[in-house]
Amino acid sequence: MNMALSVELADLMQLQATENDDDIQKKYLSATTGFQNSASEYANNGFDLNKICIINKLATFGMRAVSESMIDASIGLNDILVIDRSLNPKNLSIVIAKYNGHFVVRRFILDPHQSPSSLWLKAENPEYPSIYPKDGDIIIIWGVLTRVIKNMLV
Repeated sequence: MNMALSVELADLMQLQATENDDDIQKKYLSATTGFQNSASEYANNGFDLNKICIINKLATFGMRAVSESMIDASIGLNDILVIDRSLNPKNLSIVIAKYNGHFVVRRFILDPHQSPSSLWLKAENPEYPSIYPKDGDIIIIWGVLTRVIKNMLV
């Protein structure tokens, strides 16, 4: 089976992203392996990461991951994190939080079955501590992680 991608890099950089995720998926899925593909129909349009990565422009910012605390969630050292401060975290969201004055990236865990509801921040690497707030601890959820941008160069 030929696994070589039949789209030139220049063609991929010209894919036009739309605001509709279904359209984005169709465009990416149209890049087949080993056979002629339909990506060339998008070659004359621009490729805009803002349209793909940003939900709310005024509330979105980026940070670089500076630890491997979330490696089991596929977030590695130096990955670029796209964070939206306008979103409210849901159970299992990955969040950027300020914990006792320090920024951390953790999985937001809310257990509504405990009384009172239990909130904690889970590290996705057993070598890093999860955060179980105690009296006097200050946790501020700064934003919800929406995308991770990785460098895939070898």
